[in-house]
Amino acid sequence: MWRVTKNGKEKPAYKYFAVSDDGGLTFSKPEVFRYSDGSNFFSSSTFHRLYRSSKTGKLYWIGNIFPKHTTIPGHPRYPLIIAEIDEKTLGLKKETVTEIDTRHPGEGERLQLSKLLGQRKPGREESRDLSDTATRKRGRIIHRECVSLHSAVQIGSSP
Repeated sequence: MWRVTKNGKEKPAYKYFAVSDDGGLTFSKPEVFRYSDGSNFFSSSTFHRLYRSSKTGKLYWIGNIFPKHTTIPGHPRYPLIIAEIDEKTLGLKKETVTEIDTRHPGEGERLQLSKLLGQRKPGREESRDLSDTATRKRGRIIHRECVSLHSAVQIGSSP
């Protein structure tokens, strides 16, 4: 999965992916990362994470998506979402998109909810909680906040 930096103001803000079946020696042609139904979503050139639940085996994508094209590379960096990946289509399951955090009243448009570490709690690998240290940057002030994604979405729950 790639984030594209400075793709140009006229080009859509998409993430791209490619697949390797030989351990990373070669890759398929890059394709736009979409919803599993084939529709597009927009995502600026921000960091994202893939996470496979050890409890269910499901694959999740954690990142920033928004409903319209942005002309500012790298922004917006909110809302922060988590969604399951359909491993047949390699797209996000739209019905699983869950907002973890977003901009609140009084916070500027340059708020950054990105730069995720995506780590399980040490010694709690069997836990269904995925704790993440998110950078919440407001202007020049950086706040590191521990976010329990379990409170936003039941990662290990059964359908």
